[in-house]
Amino acid sequence: MFRHRILNIITIVSIIIVFLLPFYSKYILFPAYNSFLIFHAEEILKKIGHNMVAHNQITRPINLDTPLPKDFLNDVEHTMKTNGLWKVKIFTPDGIIVYSTDPEDVGNLTRKEFFPEMFKDNKMRSHIDFKEFNEEKGFYNKQNYFIETYIPIKHQDIPIGAFEIYYDITKIKESLEELKHNEQKIMGPIILLLLAGGIFSSYLAHRNMSELKRSKQKFKELSTLDELTGLLNRRGFLIQLEQQLKIINRGNKSVFLIFADLNDFKQINDKFGHEVGDEALKEMAKILNKTFRNADIVGRFDNNAIGRIGGDEFAILATQINDTADSATIHARIEANVTKWNEESSALYKLSLSCGLALYSPDSPCSAAELIHKADSLMYQQKQKNKRGRYENSTTS
Repeated sequence: MFRHRILNIITIVSIIIVFLLPFYSKYILFPAYNSFLIFHAEEILKKIGHNMVAHNQITRPINLDTPLPKDFLNDVEHTMKTNGLWKVKIFTPDGIIVYSTDPEDVGNLTRKEFFPEMFKDNKMRSHIDFKEFNEEKGFYNKQNYFIETYIPIKHQDIPIGAFEIYYDITKIKESLEELKHNEQKIMGPIILLLLAGGIFSSYLAHRNMSELKRSKQKFKELSTLDELTGLLNRRGFLIQLEQQLKIINRGNKSVFLIFADLNDFKQINDKFGHEVGDEALKEMAKILNKTFRNADIVGRFDNNAIGRIGGDEFAILATQINDTADSATIHARIEANVTKWNEESSALYKLSLSCGLALYSPDSPCSAAELIHKADSLMYQQKQKNKRGRYENSTTS
């Protein structure tokens, strides 16, 4: 049972991992790459922005009417070339572009909603974007990835302007995309292995459960069935008897408990051997099965209430179908089937039975032990009578 639970847990975990891995990559792992890129770029761009202002102290707010110092712009362009920046913009505190490496941008107003907040918390704002270069402007006609970073410029905590710096991360991004691609190639087999492991674990769990059920059923059969004849053994028959008497007590039917003993069984064993004796027991089991399966005066219980309760002793529990069913009639039916078998069989031995039949009625209930004692006593009396009959016949002859 514990092993089955472990296999079930492995199966469930494997299936969950298989379904969650793509989502983990898409929503956690790869966004973490972008966060790493932005963090790494911001640290660099923060220093670049500081250096561009450090040598040219600008104390007044930047505006369109006052040109930026030439030395400052020279430093900006030098910094761009030195650090491989693609583009730089300079804004007024109101968000108007006063300088850009692309002159067409000058005079435009930024649309970034965070722009005013940036001066309050003094924190940079960055995001990853891509641009398609135009050959007419001297760039490759392809999409390149950039980190666009907005850096506030302050003097004595007074906002005087802001930088927007475009940092090319195309090569880094391509490396990460390749890493992502390689990771997906690795994850594919892993997902398949996990899925296969889950399916295999599920198969093992199912097989173990099936084996457990078969083992339980086999154990149950072995504990209640007679291995030789396939009938109930003594334990199985007594369990059946107790259960059926409880059911009968709630109804209005009567039931016969029949004890039958195979006559002269010891002589069959002694004369022909135990293998033949076993065959005799199996043949008698078939006769009893046939007798009560086809009976029109007594009914056989659905749960096969016929048992071999001793070496050569049998017990049958049969319901009374009509009023003509009595001890003599039932005994005659059994004797008729035994006689028929003896006439048709080519066996070296003959079969005969001594039977005791005890009637049980809900109107006069008794315990199972009392009913067994009554049937056993009647069978013993019949056996003694049969012995005397055979003795008288032998002395007469």
